[in-house]
Amino acid sequence: MLVVKKSTDYFEAHYKVWANGLGKSDRTIRSYIGALKNTIPRWLQEMGYPTSSFLSITSIEEYSAIATTALHLSEFQLRDKVGKGMYSAALKSYQTFLDDVFQVEISQDIDTLIQDKQLEETEKARLIKTRMGQGQFRADLIKHWQGCALTQYKQLEFLVASHIKPWRESDNNERLNPYNGLLLLANLDKAFDLGYITFKDKGQIVVSEALEDHQLLGIGLDMSIKMLSQHQDFMAYHRNHVFIN
Repeated sequence: MLVVKKSTDYFEAHYKVWANGLGKSDRTIRSYIGALKNTIPRWLQEMGYPTSSFLSITSIEEYSAIATTALHLSEFQLRDKVGKGMYSAALKSYQTFLDDVFQVEISQDIDTLIQDKQLEETEKARLIKTRMGQGQFRADLIKHWQGCALTQYKQLEFLVASHIKPWRESDNNERLNPYNGLLLLANLDKAFDLGYITFKDKGQIVVSEALEDHQLLGIGLDMSIKMLSQHQDFMAYHRNHVFIN
């Protein structure tokens, strides 16, 4: 179990910065924090689930378990519907924040690779480096894109090697395939990874209505990338299964 020894104030302050970096408005962030600290815990207590502020939970696994319980309660779903989905959005947003800050998903994926006895050591090493955003996969993306695929920014230390079809949905060949990858600035990588942006067959950007203040992230509606036919199936998967429509 991953336990994080930080104060509630620490998490609240860092969550604000993180959410703002994704283009969430100050008003939305305040609403999410109010829901996580007060409203949702109060509802759960009324339903017989003693719960304190979600921001005070020090175990990522515990947060995930309680949030999942809340999301599946019919009474919570009714109240969330009245709130136009704001409360479920707050729970999911904070889960993503915790996973992102502590790189939980990446650590779990690497552990899975290490324990896979069917993989040869050479392939295992390649996959681990790829999952960490390093190795040949990143080198291939740098060679192909020659900078950020969307902005053409070229300083490599600011660029992230991102899979188009998510790692967990890809087989090992797809994970190493450079056509299943984009080289993006970190803020654009995060927006793409979370499904707030995607791209049409000819490379034009599509911005989700769920992304607030996209201009603050440097995302313009006239942006595009130069896609090849080899990218098409991977991007179609992203549009259909990752993008928030």
